[in-house]
Amino acid sequence: MTGGSRWRAALAASLLAVALAACGSPGGGGRLADTHVEAAAWGATLRPGGVPKRGGTLVVDQNIAPLTISAYRMMEATGTPDRQIVAQMFDQLAEYAPGQLEPRPALATSWEVSPDGLSYTFHLRPGVTFSNGMPFTSADVRFTLDHARGPDSFFKDTLFATVASIETPDPLTAVVRLSRPTPSFLYSVAMVAASIVPKALVESEGAAAFNEHPVGTGPFMLQHWIKDQEAVLVRNPTHWRTGRPYLDELKIRVTPNDNTRILNVLSGTSDAADSIPFPQIRTIDESGRATVLVGAGGDMYVIWSNNATPPFTERAVRQALAYATPVDDINTIAFGGVAPIMNTVYPKAKYWNEAAPGYPYDPGKAKALLATTSVPHGFATTINIVGTDQPSNQVAQIVQQAWATIGVTVTIQRLDHATLGARFLAGDAELSIFPPGEWANDVVVDDEFASLLFDSPATHNLYTYLANPEAAALTRRATTTLDEAERKRLFDRLQLVTIDNPPVIPLVYTPNRIAVGNTVHGFNDLMAGSFWRLDEVWKD
Repeated sequence: MTGGSRWRAALAASLLAVALAACGSPGGGGRLADTHVEAAAWGATLRPGGVPKRGGTLVVDQNIAPLTISAYRMMEATGTPDRQIVAQMFDQLAEYAPGQLEPRPALATSWEVSPDGLSYTFHLRPGVTFSNGMPFTSADVRFTLDHARGPDSFFKDTLFATVASIETPDPLTAVVRLSRPTPSFLYSVAMVAASIVPKALVESEGAAAFNEHPVGTGPFMLQHWIKDQEAVLVRNPTHWRTGRPYLDELKIRVTPNDNTRILNVLSGTSDAADSIPFPQIRTIDESGRATVLVGAGGDMYVIWSNNATPPFTERAVRQALAYATPVDDINTIAFGGVAPIMNTVYPKAKYWNEAAPGYPYDPGKAKALLATTSVPHGFATTINIVGTDQPSNQVAQIVQQAWATIGVTVTIQRLDHATLGARFLAGDAELSIFPPGEWANDVVVDDEFASLLFDSPATHNLYTYLANPEAAALTRRATTTLDEAERKRLFDRLQLVTIDNPPVIPLVYTPNRIAVGNTVHGFNDLMAGSFWRLDEVWKD
């Protein structure tokens, strides 16, 4: 499977999963109430501390129905709604913790990396069982990673492309051999989609049956799943982490309507609700009944330009449009003031370069740049958006008005999500805006997006159709060097080079927004893949 078909699969899954409906009050400018919890750079936990109480049920409303609740199928068709359930039932070799970027031990208690970076030896946690009582061994690790690099894997051309073989010298040791140094590999095995599944059960039942009734080593186990309605999970009494989870039960419901999710959490019908519309954050914070956890999501919200189509082939044109875009107004009006302004052209990750200059709003500079191009007096163009997505409509209208001042006439084409994605993938669009949250890192390091945006001919550099030889060379070096300081230096340079020759018009890094009721403690949001780890949550 080529890189291009990998991203076609990614967007195909997204097109099937995403059903957006605009709601809430328009606008939403001004400062937020001081009660909301804004994440530190890489994650946050709501109301930590205190003496945890055991028992009770946590009810969470999600806006999108998961395609799957199985880690095995998630490797084939991943999505954020899927990982919220999968993360509660499965464990990984290493795992992320709230507020941390570096993976910590989980099913592997430790690991060694060979000096040449070509092998990882994982020492597995003894005595661990799956929730059905089957022992966890290195055979399960090999089976899972073989699937991760296999023909059906969503990530076989990206995160697990360099896995050459997996050896199991004994039941508690797994050795992964790589085809080239891959310093991001540990971050990949810590992602939710790389959760370990029981080899014997998948093989005896068949993947289809296992995916309907998945079994993992995680803190919760499945009681029942009603597709497109709810998943009910209960405490796994055999979980290897002593004393956890604190809750008896999780009920994760599909509630697409924004207003319903908000009313549920304010009335106490639910304990938490995801994807809070940006203008509603203030309302919830000021209610006294719930608080919105605003956490970094590893997402980039940009205007995608087809750089094979004139005049976007010209760097000065793209730079002019970036300078002509009032990103502060976009943040205030469309995102309630909580979305950090992008100063790079890909999601904020571990090696984010704070010194990258970004594009401050400067219409005078935009006009001067445009005057040096083949369209000195401006041009006409079309922006494709999802017509039902409120932020996209607001952003498109702001851009339409702002760009008119430098002579650029914008027509807003409102499409359904499937048509927007299909035209984008076919190169049949000049400019495209996707709803917030759709272009996010799967891992907390820069490697994935850097490779796709700057060194991926199979995807036309993530459908930007912009070749940048200097960026490609920097990406290859940064994603293979084992020297951490050199990796940081190369990624710093890469962000400077690519903001100067932007493949997209950068706007904001959109955060995750979860409303959490006042009786809930320890609810966390991890930037690494934008998921929750609910074994630490407890209720009054």
